[in-house]
Order: sequence, then C-alpha cells, then structure tokens
Amino acid sequence: MKFSHILYPLAIGSSFYSVNALATTEVSLLHTYDLPTGTLLDNHTVKGTSETDIKTKEIGGISGIVMTSPTDFIALTDSRSRPDEGLSRFYKGSFSKDYSSIRINEAVILKNDKNTPYGANEKDPESIVLLPNGSLVWGSEGSHTLINTDTNGKFIKDFSSLLPSYFLGDGKTSGLRKNQSFEGMSLSPDGSTLFVAAESALAQDGSVSTTEIPSAARILKFAVDKNSNLKLVSEYTYIVDRINVQSDFGIHDNGISEILAINNNKLLVMERNGYAVKKGFCCFNFDVNVFKADLSKATNILATENISSKDAPNPITPARKELVFNFGDFVENQQNYEGLAFGPTVNGKDTLLFAADNNFQPHQKTQLVLMSVTGLED
Repeated sequence: MKFSHILYPLAIGSSFYSVNALATTEVSLLHTYDLPTGTLLDNHTVKGTSETDIKTKEIGGISGIVMTSPTDFIALTDSRSRPDEGLSRFYKGSFSKDYSSIRINEAVILKNDKNTPYGANEKDPESIVLLPNGSLVWGSEGSHTLINTDTNGKFIKDFSSLLPSYFLGDGKTSGLRKNQSFEGMSLSPDGSTLFVAAESALAQDGSVSTTEIPSAARILKFAVDKNSNLKLVSEYTYIVDRINVQSDFGIHDNGISEILAINNNKLLVMERNGYAVKKGFCCFNFDVNVFKADLSKATNILATENISSKDAPNPITPARKELVFNFGDFVENQQNYEGLAFGPTVNGKDTLLFAADNNFQPHQKTQLVLMSVTGLED
C-alpha cells in the first residue's frame, strides 16, 4: 500500500493521533439493555406488508439508531430480505419513563420506489439519520446507496447520484469494497451538515486494516438545506487503526462501524475490531474503541480519485483522532457495536446511545448501551 502524499500517523504521540483518553471528556455507564437472539416483537406488529414470517418479527441486526423524541428511537436492522433475516426494515422503540428499560414497539418495512419491499440481497442497511424535515436517510452497504424514506418506510428519493464516481468502482481495483462501505452516517446537531463514512479505504487508496498497517478511510461531508436537500461540499481521510486483537483462526478485521457528529467539524468515530473465536464465520468476539476526530485541519480531498496519485494534494493531512474509551472499560463481553446516537437527557446529563448488531447469531446478542457524557465539545 502506498501513501506517498499522506501525512500518516503511524507513531503513537504524533501530531495527528493520541492514544491517551481525553482528559476533558468523561463517560460513564448508565444502563445496558439486552435482547437475546430470537426475541420477537411483543405485539407482533409489522407495518407495511402482509408478511408474517417469523424472521421479520424477530428483533436483531441493529446497525443504526437515532432518537426521534426524548423517549423514542428508530433502530435500523441490516436484514437483507433473506429468509434467515427477514425483510429489510427498521424498528420503532421507546424507553421507559425512568430509562431503566426499553420496548421495541413495531417493525416498519422499507419500501423501494415501486412501493414494495426490497428483494433478497437488494439492500444491506447499515446507518440511519433523521433529517431536519422529519424524513430519514439510510445507507446501504451492499449496493452503496443513500436512500431517503419517510418514517413509515415509504421511498422518497435516492441520494446516490451525489456520490463521487470514484466511490462506485468494482470494489477490487477501485471504489467501495464489498461489505465495507457506508457503515457510518450522522447529522450535525444544528442540522446543517451530514457526514457519511466508509468502513475502510477505497480499493484504489490502499489496503483495509491489517495486523501490520492501518487503513485510510474516507469521510464525505454534505451541506443540508432547509428542505433537507444535500450537496457534497468536502471529503477527508481518516486513519483506521491496525487490527489490535487477532483471531487464532486468521479471521479478523477492523473498521469504522459508526460515526456521530459533535458539531460541523468534530465527530465521534467507533472502530470495531472483530475476530473469530471458532473456525468459519459463525462466532466472533469484538474489541471496540471510540475516538474523537477533528476535521478542521484535515485536507479536503474532494475530487481526488486516488490519494496516492500525482494529482492528489501533497501532503494530505488526515483527521486528527484521540481515543475517548474502549468498550472493555465498561462491559465484560463486548458486542458488535454498530449504532451510535445522542441519547435522551437523563438526570440533566447528555447521553450517548449505542446499539449492537447480533447478526441474527446465537453467539451474539442485541444490546443497547446508554452512557452519560460530558466535555465532548472540548
């Protein structure tokens, strides 16, 4: 992998990377909410289809989450309309008044532009945002698309034409890699900026993270107008860490699993290191870090097809990142954390809401985690 133009933060303590937790940011665990694999909707409510198969009623695969009111949330599942996962959908859920418990109230089927459910493997939903006009935009990893829908699952528009052409190659020599695209998406608190992050480097930019080298992922920045229309305005590199925990079976990875906009230039970035604990792909454990990333001094690489090409800016400064915490500081068994949003205000404190994707596997579980947080803006 070549990074001839990038100021690459390999060394701990360099000007772009700190492994020390932020002294001014304090995080504490409030609640965890566990749903074992196989948990079904209590009232079996599924809106938008006559579908009654048990998998569409099963709660799981949560890969994105967003609050819609002080007590209500929408959680996106990465179900691919396959028999083993059910139709592509999101859940509407709520907290109890004292935030000690949650309830998943219903499932809403995602519809295509023909107002029918998506077909098998047509979409792989991974991230979701509530736009200022009250509609949703969600990212699909498999088809590399950004879809605008209403809160009843009805298709509104496809934003994918706004993506740079160099994001949409074959995934082997150029473009987003298969199953490593739009894992992260977030709207700034003022509603003016949408960030979209790839899980790892575009194929032409270099390798995914390995045990030896990090990966240069890209983050897109869109301006959002009063009608929730999007305009791509800039693009940055973010260095994903090397794989920290390796599998004895040689199956492991590390990539961006979600982002959360603190403001128009700063993000929380969740990096998930998965590693197989048995042969094959049935059983994984996870090591998950949450970083703060600052884009204010990063190089805008919009329209740069290859960060190592002679036409690329030289040098390229990536986002500065600082470790906030590792999930192992708070939970004994880390899950596959893929969702992140600002949560409800609890006892006057701001919170972060995390969600874990169980992949519909018995080895994992659906889990929501609520943490109080202070000092994010510092």
